[in-house]
Amino acid sequence: MLELNKKLDVEFEDFHGSRIYYIPDFYKDPDEIKEVLDSVEPEYFKGDQNGAYNRVHFHDMRHNIPCSNIGFVNKVLSNLCEQVPYEEVSIQTNCHKFVKNEFNNYEDYYWWPHQDTGYVGLVYFNRDDDECGTNLYEVLDPEEPEKKRWVQEHTEPWRDKEKYRVLKHIPPVYNMCVLFDGLHFPHGMNICNDRYFGDELRVNQFLQFGPP
Repeated sequence: MLELNKKLDVEFEDFHGSRIYYIPDFYKDPDEIKEVLDSVEPEYFKGDQNGAYNRVHFHDMRHNIPCSNIGFVNKVLSNLCEQVPYEEVSIQTNCHKFVKNEFNNYEDYYWWPHQDTGYVGLVYFNRDDDECGTNLYEVLDPEEPEKKRWVQEHTEPWRDKEKYRVLKHIPPVYNMCVLFDGLHFPHGMNICNDRYFGDELRVNQFLQFGPP
């Protein structure tokens, strides 16, 4: 299912001390992958966390679908970032939608800027969206936790925009893979309009890497 295009056009950008890779038209048949994702109900992520607002103000879900050739996809990206993959057996996704209420105030807040342990690969699966991609941030407020990955994403996900500066917005181009250092850059979804405040899920595949 995860067959890559035979000729991948890998672009890169050296940005703020790190290299970001862009690979458009990543999969040979992204529509087939999207159909599979649409046919499998994602599961709530950390749905039993005490005090969590998941299922209340927003819906944060994941696919975890066994896939025999995810290892080849990981190998291609691993060769670029020179880190090792964390998941070798399944397709993993981020799936989000939001409830329209005062809690979800994207005008004044950014959604969960956080850090991971190394490079992150994202493949976007929503068509005709050039706004709700991924932001890379600089933390402006020294009182914000240095390692944002430890902030509880389901209890205090929205962070004051005055405490962050957007260094780069990566647009969510359908079937584009972007590979960036998720430890070097605090990052998060760019929720900036009402598109995902209804029935539609914002969906991307994610692939995680870390030092050998």
